[in-house]
Amino acid sequence: MVKKRLSGRNKASSSGNDEKGIRKAFSKVKKEFEDHLDAINENTSEIQSNYELLLKLEAKVDKIENSISEINRFIKQFKSQNIYFLDDQESNSFIVLPLTNQEKQVFKMMYELEAEGLKITYTAIADMMGISTSLAREYISSMIEKGVPVIKNYLDQKVYLNLEPKFKEIQTKQNIIGI
Repeated sequence: MVKKRLSGRNKASSSGNDEKGIRKAFSKVKKEFEDHLDAINENTSEIQSNYELLLKLEAKVDKIENSISEINRFIKQFKSQNIYFLDDQESNSFIVLPLTNQEKQVFKMMYELEAEGLKITYTAIADMMGISTSLAREYISSMIEKGVPVIKNYLDQKVYLNLEPKFKEIQTKQNIIGI
């Protein structure tokens, strides 16, 4: 009888160990499952963040596309007005809008003064054309805005003007300004 009791106790303790082992195994599986679930949630958050970033990038790309379309319309407008576009192999590009008659006269005066080797100032242009210095400044500013590459050098608080050499060369050959 003593033996039977021992074996009953062994059965009970062995089934208790089995139950503890099973609980331990389930706890381990549950822990791994929770870890996997956390990883999935983190990945889902990362995917959501990436998706939101892609939407923002897509909006920016759309803005860029719209800007490019506006630039193309702007260029087409200039082409329709016979505005001169120059793009040679040396990548020296000049886009010159049409000049008024007065601006053409100022350009011609600058061209001639430079050819004679004289210093070009607003005052010199004004005196030779019989206009005010401020009007000469306005004509030069307008020419620069229209794409004529005028170089300004400052010496002793005085402004000296020159035409960009490559532009002068092309003007001589192709008469961009139409003088």
